[in-house]
Amino acid sequence: MSIDNDQNRVIPTAELRSKADKRSRKSEAELPSSTELDMQRLLHTLQVHKIELEMQNASLKQAADEVETTRNKYAELYDFAPVGYLTLDNRGVICEANLACSQLLGVARKLLINKPFTMLIADAEGQPIFSEHLERVVRSHGIHKCEIKLSQNNGEVIYVQFQSSALDTNENKSSILSSIVDITVAKQLEFDIQDAREYAESIVETIREPLVVLDSTLQILTANHCFYSTFKVTPKETVGRFIYDIGNRQWDIPQLRVLIEETLTQNTAITDYEVEHDFPGVGHKTILFTARQIFRKDVGSHIILLAMEDITDRKQLLDELQKAHDKLESAVKKRTKELTRANLQLTEEIAERKKAELSLQGTYAEIKLLKDRLQAENIYLQQEVALQYNFGEIIGRSDPLVTIFSQVKQVAPMNATVLLLGETGTGKGVVAGAIHRSSTRKGRPLITVNCATLPAALVESELFGREKGAFTGSDSRQIGRFELADGGTIFLDEIGELPLELQSKLLRVIQDGEFERLGSSRTIKTDVRIIAATNRNLKEEIRAGKFREDLYYRLNVFPITMPPLRQRREDIPLLVNHFVSKFNNKIGKRIETVSTNTLNLLQDYYWPGNVRELESVIERAVIISPGSSLQVLDRFEAFQNTVETAGEMSGVTAGESVKALADLERDHILQVLLKTAWRIEGKNGAAVLLGINPSTLRARMRKFGIVRQ
Repeated sequence: MSIDNDQNRVIPTAELRSKADKRSRKSEAELPSSTELDMQRLLHTLQVHKIELEMQNASLKQAADEVETTRNKYAELYDFAPVGYLTLDNRGVICEANLACSQLLGVARKLLINKPFTMLIADAEGQPIFSEHLERVVRSHGIHKCEIKLSQNNGEVIYVQFQSSALDTNENKSSILSSIVDITVAKQLEFDIQDAREYAESIVETIREPLVVLDSTLQILTANHCFYSTFKVTPKETVGRFIYDIGNRQWDIPQLRVLIEETLTQNTAITDYEVEHDFPGVGHKTILFTARQIFRKDVGSHIILLAMEDITDRKQLLDELQKAHDKLESAVKKRTKELTRANLQLTEEIAERKKAELSLQGTYAEIKLLKDRLQAENIYLQQEVALQYNFGEIIGRSDPLVTIFSQVKQVAPMNATVLLLGETGTGKGVVAGAIHRSSTRKGRPLITVNCATLPAALVESELFGREKGAFTGSDSRQIGRFELADGGTIFLDEIGELPLELQSKLLRVIQDGEFERLGSSRTIKTDVRIIAATNRNLKEEIRAGKFREDLYYRLNVFPITMPPLRQRREDIPLLVNHFVSKFNNKIGKRIETVSTNTLNLLQDYYWPGNVRELESVIERAVIISPGSSLQVLDRFEAFQNTVETAGEMSGVTAGESVKALADLERDHILQVLLKTAWRIEGKNGAAVLLGINPSTLRARMRKFGIVRQ
């Protein structure tokens, strides 16, 4: 192939040969005739090849000239291009660099040649990024980009976008053309936008109305949750988009454009507009847009807070109010003449109404007097009912119980320590709850601690808490009951069972209101009201060295002695009815009547377990009663026989003085243990028959020294 100089086009070889043949024949025509035909043909062929070579040489020379011209133009474009260009080998060594690249880096071109490009990278993170970039360029075709930081000759750092493509590749050498664009300003703007977005996100969620935050280009930086839920859009559909593009440009509202433009020109001035529009996702609404421009000094940029308030209902109400007002004005004008004519009649009616009002006021005063009297009577009756029948969960109206009610009312509003004394099952815990509910601390918790049920090794950590690792097995920190009860009340049941070594720590809490967790030296302050209860004789415990005398005096500020059930027999019918109703609901039975004989039998019983024992008896009776009448004969006979047997064992007959209460309780427990073959827990255990917890029974056994023989 060759190039036609006249037409500047590529000439195929066949066409070139045809032209050479024509020229050769023309030359032959000018030669003298020859008789030897072979010689002429050979001469003709040689001439054709000669002419063909001459034409090819001319074409090649012209092509070389054009390539040189193109190369010169390329070199001129390369050197003076406004974008920085580098030519690298496959190792990243600079082969060539144009003037724009030299100026961008602040390094002379001759000093860049044959230098590794990595010497210009400003940080260690850029090294692997550049190496990976070179590998991608050499390995695959196409244009590849990366962003790195470079150091200028004056020490300043710039962000650049590095874009490369392979010019030629072979097994040993690759030539790579790379462009460098300074994106420092764009990067700084990107950082500023990110800072502005984070700042905006920190404040938008505190606003309880739809809010959008825009940058100075009106691009949405963020929006609050109320905006997303109101306009049925997601952050992905909102953040990063221009405000007018939300919902396929359905937010391109002229009033909104005017509002934002005014905000941008008025610095921090607050402007607002009412916009009635069909908003995407919510329909036709009237929105009050309020815009404010804020200048962030820390990032040197402005943000616009665009708040929205749905005033559709308000506008509708105002419109309806205006319509009503217009209608009223029309009606007033229409009725003016009628009112004028009826003025005399109205005056007469007013006089009659005044008379009626005077009569009505007298009637109202009488009704108010009767109402006040009825309320006073109602309050009095409620107080009487509460006094006679119950105090919270305490059922009864006997004289001993009325005394308890009076004591509770006296001490409840105070913060004084209360000591509840009495036999087991007399309701000490119920009274403690009634005191707390009637006190000023009723809004805080009542924490109950049964000192008899806690293992001796864990009493201290349960009361005062422990730190992690305080003892073997304590793998976590535990908050104690006193810390939980801060500001409220703590009920220490069975206080007589508290180990002697912990009584001093309890005394400190009562005196100073402070303690330390087990395994910690940090002092914890607490404000706790203490209610303690025991069925022991604490004075005897003091004499026996089992209870601290100073702790007793601290607890015995306001003692309340709970009467045993045998001293308030008139309350037994009320208690029976209460428990029957309770277990009817619990079990699903319909016990409606209790015979007089049954009540007499229950009132004659000694009740060593007091109300708790009575409750257990009634529950069992409700379970076994076949009809609607309560039957307790079988279950109660066993208790009655137990008491009689205990009386026979003690040698006491009717008319003789009975044993002390503690002795009777010991004998009764021993009798039940013998009957159950010393089985304490379980369905047929002694604890169930006595109506008490197994842990309480064990405590009683330790108290009375009862051991299995």
